Amino acid sequence: MRITLLLLLTLFQNQVSAKDFDLSLGFGTPYFLLTEVSTVISDDYRAYVNYKMGLDNGVSIGLEKAIINNSHLIGLFAGAVGTQAPDCYENETYTDFDGALSDVVKCAFGVIAQKTLNGVGVSYSYANNGINNSGFIIKFDVGTGTNSYTDGYQSSAGIALMYSF
Repeated sequence: MRITLLLLLTLFQNQVSAKDFDLSLGFGTPYFLLTEVSTVISDDYRAYVNYKMGLDNGVSIGLEKAIINNSHLIGLFAGAVGTQAPDCYENETYTDFDGALSDVVKCAFGVIAQKTLNGVGVSYSYANNGINNSGFIIKFDVGTGTNSYTDGYQSSAGIALMYSF
């Protein structure tokens, strides 16, 4: 195992260091706090992994391409695309008090019961200082996915304001 690891390390000409990665922190909706680690693949592409924290948590990976002045980025991502609350009125007729009470509680506390939708999505970002430079980033994303509450796929949209260090 050690020989294989040493062989793999010698095959790579470029050494990976902390300067090859950027850390971004931000907030938004439907997730309250976002943490993102990204790296430049070429002059106008960057790959990232982000962790989204809210009432439910999620992880997504993505690839973005700079399209105008290295400040406007479009991207594709997979993983956490948003959140979805349970359907408030899944039972149309109630045969007992417990069924009716269950739906009332789900509606009243639906925000707390949100679950992450996992799927695929697209994003648009504006980085005021360009791709993988320190500064503010605003990101809009739209995706479709599924979770334990959904029958089939549901769509979700989000917005985040982040700062890249």
